Amino acid sequence: MIFYFSATGNSQWVASLLSERLQLPMYDFTDGQVTAEFIQERTPAECTVFVVPVHGWEVPRLMANFLRFLQEKRFHTNYIYVVFTCGDDCGLAHKKIEKLISPLSDHPLIAYSVQMPNTYILLPGFDVDDEKIQEKKLNAAPKRVNQIAAAIQQHRYVPELYEAGRFAWVKSNILNPLFVKFIKKEMKFHVTDACNGCGKCRQICPTTTIQLDAHRHPVWNNTCEQCLACIHSCPQQAIQWGNATQRKGRYLNPFTHQKR
Repeated sequence: MIFYFSATGNSQWVASLLSERLQLPMYDFTDGQVTAEFIQERTPAECTVFVVPVHGWEVPRLMANFLRFLQEKRFHTNYIYVVFTCGDDCGLAHKKIEKLISPLSDHPLIAYSVQMPNTYILLPGFDVDDEKIQEKKLNAAPKRVNQIAAAIQQHRYVPELYEAGRFAWVKSNILNPLFVKFIKKEMKFHVTDACNGCGKCRQICPTTTIQLDAHRHPVWNNTCEQCLACIHSCPQQAIQWGNATQRKGRYLNPFTHQKR
């Protein structure tokens, strides 16, 4: 089976391509359907694939929490894979979850990656890709997914199908902790007068972080994952992060956003 988490649709699309190629069912592990009973009914499993985005050269906190949940429910699978979606590279994201993965599987974790359009826009110098780069990445993704699917079917590790990037250790072990300490703990989300109170942000938030105030304007609490689903999905582009995102683009995967 395939478990996935997706904020802008990139990981959902990759999961759907893998699901079709591998003939495995796919489940969004953030939407409430993956309960303790669900897990118990599917244990043991032959092959389990996780498809998630990389957040600052690390797995999302949601993914780590889900792995702890699987441990608690004694989920077990013969083979286990993680397929990361990333704007550029993954660093050593897979290494940071090996201890959480190892009790779940008879075989070591194998990690792969698929480069997808950039979505991180909260810091200076970071923005969505231009249309040509988006198109190039989206056109290249199905071939990459087919290569990964073939490797999974053969239970093979293919190193060139994981993009760690340059200075991978530094990114995951030095830059990431700084990012978590000084950036991820900040909460600068707010809405402009363009907000019409539609509530889409609350509807799509995977951590139920967003609540609506008396004026139906969103309010963020401290459980925010900074996945950016809200800022990219707002129909009015009314959600901003301080002053950093006012002149930056927005992105939703063109193959999945109509389903969200």
